[in-house]
Amino acid sequence: MKRICYYNNWTRHNTYDVIPGMLLMNNHLPYNLLEGGTPARFLIIDDGWQDTTNEFQNEGEPFVEGSQFGARLVSIEENSKFRKTGDEASSEAPSDLKEFISDIKSTFGLKYVYVWHALMGYWGGLHPNARGTEKYNPKLKFPVQSPGNLAHKRDISMDSMEKYGVGTIDPAKVSEFYDDLHRYLVSQEVDGVKVDVQNILETIAIGLGGRVSLTRHFQQALEKSIGTHFQDNSIICCMGQSTDSIYKSNLDNALRL
Repeated sequence: MKRICYYNNWTRHNTYDVIPGMLLMNNHLPYNLLEGGTPARFLIIDDGWQDTTNEFQNEGEPFVEGSQFGARLVSIEENSKFRKTGDEASSEAPSDLKEFISDIKSTFGLKYVYVWHALMGYWGGLHPNARGTEKYNPKLKFPVQSPGNLAHKRDISMDSMEKYGVGTIDPAKVSEFYDDLHRYLVSQEVDGVKVDVQNILETIAIGLGGRVSLTRHFQQALEKSIGTHFQDNSIICCMGQSTDSIYKSNLDNALRL
């Protein structure tokens, strides 16, 4: 029997509603909620905290809409916005994600802080040759959307992933990836995760056993890692409303539509 999500009793705030990747301390909404007497107790640090690279965006060139979905994960750790670099040793910036979370919990009175990650790590998956991700043997696959999916309103994220490809985790390594990622997040005092882009499996399943078995395999690996490293069912699923995903979920019971 699935447990009721403990965070349902608390006011929630997601940084994605402001600007993806924006540092929370520059976001006025948590301050306003606190001053207004209805403080958020549960916060999600959405897309923007991870260490990624994007070969489709060159510095100084005009931004190409959709190219952000071609970025790939190069490490399971946080990026430099959340980690003090060597030349910042004397600054007041947090030394790592753990210190940042501790700071915002004490500043805003938060009880729980979750972070976002995609089912494949990031929108464009894992970088095949990065030192921090090559151990998971990612291979570039190009999603193929079904005619039924294309009959609906076109989605820029899916269209872009179809164009730029997804660094797909080797199914034999997916349990290791989730274990490594979630173990690290727990060491940084993260309380849970919002796992996005779960619909990607049905578009890359050719040659990997088909969408049903592939979804089952990834879902079991994900839920086992969640159950091992986090309290209760500390997961929110996003873009995971397909029949395959819902029927293969034994732990999670929170969906973002």
